[in-house]
Amino acid sequence: MKTNILIGMNLIMLLLCCTLPTAASDYTLDIFGNANEDDTINMQDVTYTELIILEYGDQTQLADAKHDDRINMQDVTQIELIIRGREKELTLIDGLKNAYIEMEDWIEERMGDVKGDFQGGSIDMMTMEDVAGWKEKIEKIMKV
Repeated sequence: MKTNILIGMNLIMLLLCCTLPTAASDYTLDIFGNANEDDTINMQDVTYTELIILEYGDQTQLADAKHDDRINMQDVTQIELIIRGREKELTLIDGLKNAYIEMEDWIEERMGDVKGDFQGGSIDMMTMEDVAGWKEKIEKIMKV
């Protein structure tokens, strides 16, 4: 019963993520290779990554297109492959966690000042692998 409630809550949160308004200017494409952190991967990302390598630009997490904790010419090559649609790997940031955090901010902003012990400052992310038995139960639900 408790598992069904948790799954239901997660589905509601996911639906809210899809329906709550988001300004297009606030959107960042969370794919490694989006060096300038806008909504597309293009030659501007190549140029920005080259500026980072030459130490003329500030490093961004997404500039590490190879996702190997180094920003170098291999990242430039990877971005060029992404632009051409010839990449063999593409690394994404888990958008669900970012959506939960953003939703929590919206909820707290809209609540205003709240008196008492209420504070919604924590979101614990758990996957099927984190909780014993979830995978089997979710697979049963998906079959129904």
